[in-house]
Amino acid sequence: MAPTTGAEASPWDTAPVMLDLIAIEGERILACNATQAAAIGCAPDQLVGAPAERFYLHDSLECLRSLAERLDPGQGEANLRLQLRRGDGQLLPVTAQVDIVLWNGKTRALRTAKAPLDPALDAAEQVERENEILRGIVSASKDALWCIEFAEPVDLTAPAPEAIRQFFENVCYWRLCNRAMARFYKLPEDMDFNDTQVRATFPRNAENEAFARLLIEHGFNIDGAPALDRRLDGVAAHVENDVRGHIADGMLHRMWGATRDLSEQKRTELALASRLDATVEVLSAVPDPILVIGREGLLEAANPAVEWRFGWTVDEVLGRPAGDLVRFPADFDPANDIGGPGVENPALEVTVRTADGQEHPCRAHLSALGEATQDRRVVLTLRPEAMGSKAGPQRGHSGNRTAG
Repeated sequence: MAPTTGAEASPWDTAPVMLDLIAIEGERILACNATQAAAIGCAPDQLVGAPAERFYLHDSLECLRSLAERLDPGQGEANLRLQLRRGDGQLLPVTAQVDIVLWNGKTRALRTAKAPLDPALDAAEQVERENEILRGIVSASKDALWCIEFAEPVDLTAPAPEAIRQFFENVCYWRLCNRAMARFYKLPEDMDFNDTQVRATFPRNAENEAFARLLIEHGFNIDGAPALDRRLDGVAAHVENDVRGHIADGMLHRMWGATRDLSEQKRTELALASRLDATVEVLSAVPDPILVIGREGLLEAANPAVEWRFGWTVDEVLGRPAGDLVRFPADFDPANDIGGPGVENPALEVTVRTADGQEHPCRAHLSALGEATQDRRVVLTLRPEAMGSKAGPQRGHSGNRTAG
């Protein structure tokens, strides 16, 4: 189809699509039809002879140049996305079919047939492009990312026990879980985590019921929520999750987030707790009273011997100023006048006040915890001189304690 030069209108002139011819050399518009002129908002004679760059945006013109370089006459491409500029400056997105023709039998030209782009189609393609980008980001992430879609939404307006029951029993499935998620839960390489059962790795147990309760209380907008999952090799996995959810009219439709492994941290915590228990048992067996003086001069810890020897219960001791129990020499500051950790400090003569108000001389051995002076705590081991097994009334064994 080509423009007519006679009196009778040709299909070119009456076509309901926008048509033009653009010279490959010089990039000027050789011809256009009335439909294009009307869409651009200019008279046809304003377009013919004008440079193509006046009406085609730079990226669109680059696309046409690329076609001109690699296509021969008779060849073309369809479903191209181009943008034109109207006479009033507004943009006009179009879908185009372009081929190479010979104008007047000798001039190589680009013939373009264009229709305005359907806004709904453009929006759908934009959504698809954005989804593709998001899928790429999720797939490339080293964090374990996941989404749970509830085919049966969870009624969050129900009482908590019922909402939690639905949370674990309603039909749901994984969506958009990435390879990092699959690796963490020990999924074989040839399997897709999204095809596995949610309850296989996220079972109902006491820890996960507490996790669900926490999510409900925070409206499914929470970071660092702990859970106890199960890897596909059967090993328990302590994790924490950053979670967000889609809730409409009180119904949970989906939730998504990132999972971090806390198993090593949990093992470390258990080991530290075991060591702490052992240390407490050792201190409980030490017959000498031991006090820990904190940064503000307050007593932060004590062993049972404080009660055996001086009559104070541990609860009475904690949080009190050290000076309520121990009187140091006038020119001595326990926070600043002793060496750092590991330094053997000379014994000090002090006076200790018992629970019944008596005062007894003691020999004190001091050591430091913490390198910096502002963070230093002082451990005070007391050896009463010429005292019986106790100096105050016996009021029951209260065990080792620390403040807070």
